Amino acid sequence: MNKEIQDQHNTNTNKDTIMLDTKNEFTAYGEQHNYAVFTFLKSFKSYENDLEGVINLIRTCFHANDLFIGISSRPVIIGQIPLLILRFNNKIYADVLHNTFNDTLKVTFYKFDKKTVNQQIANYLVKIDKRTIKLVDIEANFSTETIINVFKNTYGSIEKVQKIFKKSFIKPQTTSTFDNNLNSQRQQRQRNNNGKPTKKQLLITFKNQSSADNIFGNNIWYKSIDHINVRILSAN
Repeated sequence: MNKEIQDQHNTNTNKDTIMLDTKNEFTAYGEQHNYAVFTFLKSFKSYENDLEGVINLIRTCFHANDLFIGISSRPVIIGQIPLLILRFNNKIYADVLHNTFNDTLKVTFYKFDKKTVNQQIANYLVKIDKRTIKLVDIEANFSTETIINVFKNTYGSIEKVQKIFKKSFIKPQTTSTFDNNLNSQRQQRQRNNNGKPTKKQLLITFKNQSSADNIFGNNIWYKSIDHINVRILSAN
């Protein structure tokens, strides 16, 4: 360990790790005396939907480290991505953690500054896209649960599903005045009946990229489910 870090590590032996309130401590990027790193909440696969478990895991990992100030008491949401932020009282130590995989926690930490956050979130979203497929041309009233179960049982665990509903498009017709009046009345009735969407799309994000790779690697572009053929596209 660097001597400067070691010297500071041997001080403040009675310091307790603390929970830092995100509203007061984490609304801005790192300040002069609070050096911060972050990681993605979703990186903790074994603690899904257990924020308290994740926070306790991190606090336990760093509790004996006197350079550790604390962890955000709740995720900081940037670009709809939940981040967990850790603060230290030593810049050198925080810099060493940047882009470093922690063997105990099985996650990677990054320096908490605007450039790095934007870059890593962009990389994170690319990885999500690689695990995501788009299903189209589905009747709006067809069971979403049925589709999810088929894809989960066939290709693997699913992390997230997003539904997108589509309304049908009524194409204007050019006809005689008489026919035009009839068509106008017919189209008005259709509009009244089209308050609800007729089609939907599903964005399915798998937990593992291998699930999506299996689909596209084998040129699977549709899936027959009951009486319909569901078309499969890449997320982007």
